Amino acid sequence: PSPAALDPESGKALTLRCNAAGIESFRQGKYEEACAALFQAEKMTRPENILIYFDDDPILATSLRANTFNCLAALEKRQGNLEEALKYLLQVLQLESAHRHPNTNINIASLFLQLQRHSEALQHAKKSLRVLRDREMSEGPLTVKDKQLMAVAYHYL
Repeated sequence: PSPAALDPESGKALTLRCNAAGIESFRQGKYEEACAALFQAEKMTRPENILIYFDDDPILATSLRANTFNCLAALEKRQGNLEEALKYLLQVLQLESAHRHPNTNINIASLFLQLQRHSEALQHAKKSLRVLRDREMSEGPLTVKDKQLMAVAYHYL
């Protein structure tokens, strides 16, 4: 179908397929194919394309864009391009600011540590802990995944 004919769920499915294809190509060591698929997903989720692919649903498009940037960060990190990976994760952090995902801060802290930028790593580990503590206070006991993130954050301190 032409992009104008896509409903938000079709745009979502297409973006997720691009991300999945990118991840699969990445796992197979086909980095050029992975980049092509992920950049297609990135293009679809640009603000100027939200109306076309997501029926003017910026929340859905932003969530998918953050997912795509996470995939691109993983690809760059695997190739040893830590600064590029960091740029993508910092964009994810901006996109997710309203949702406060502690794992993004942990991933950023990890990259800062690898880049020997310890004070910045510490800052992001602390942010992750704050989010997790706030979540525990407002929602009750943390999930196993959240407890694992908390352990990693404490390790980075």
